[in-house]
Amino acid sequence: MTRVPSATVGRLVTYLRIVSAYAAREQEHITSSELASEAGVTAFLVRKDLHHLKDSDTPAASAAAADSNEAAKATGPDTSASADDLPESKNAAGGTSLGTRGEGYSVKQLKKRLWDRLGLTTPWHVAIVGMGRLGRAIADYPSLDQYNFKVRAGFDVDPSLTSNTADVTVYPMADLARVIRQERITIAFLTVPAGVAQEVANQLAGAGVRGILNFTPAVLDPPAGVHVESVDFMAGLKRLSYFLYAPGIEDEPASPG
Repeated sequence: MTRVPSATVGRLVTYLRIVSAYAAREQEHITSSELASEAGVTAFLVRKDLHHLKDSDTPAASAAAADSNEAAKATGPDTSASADDLPESKNAAGGTSLGTRGEGYSVKQLKKRLWDRLGLTTPWHVAIVGMGRLGRAIADYPSLDQYNFKVRAGFDVDPSLTSNTADVTVYPMADLARVIRQERITIAFLTVPAGVAQEVANQLAGAGVRGILNFTPAVLDPPAGVHVESVDFMAGLKRLSYFLYAPGIEDEPASPG
């Protein structure tokens, strides 16, 4: 499987949100122009990004290709469009095409491919480290399970918080390594004070965690083999402050050369 650039991954996540909304409205197709308009990008970029979904070595892609081949045998070839325009048809490069000429992309197939490419077909076991107000709010978030993120444990240094919160068992930090391994946890949400964030990140890595969603303002030095994504809503508020304080100010043009 080829590696997808980080910026593209971010857009694929946005496309999945849009396509899921279309699916909820029982709309069967979506065009690259519609995706582009809702995502705030160009149709060309949408088509370029979705090219990453054509890899045939992912489980869902292989299954989709097999289903398509069976359908083709049953109904016979359609000569009204080229191979690249047919949904799930083989193209010259050996990949598959998700679009249908005149209709756009199949919402059902596109959603399935996005889920597979983003790794959402795999159940991910998650821990929340830091069960204060933010940690408890995350534990109550209803969409985690919908996207195959299963919260298996919480951790905190405060003994008064080591109980059950929103159906999540909260353990003392001394049990972190044991529970991480026992529950086969691979992702951790980090909501601890910034001063101890790096230390806790190192502990998580040592216990086998491979991904950290960092809600602290600390800039983490990712431990070897661990991917870190930071969520800093204060940074977003400061950006809003700038643009509201100085309305009409646009980004400076890139310097020549």
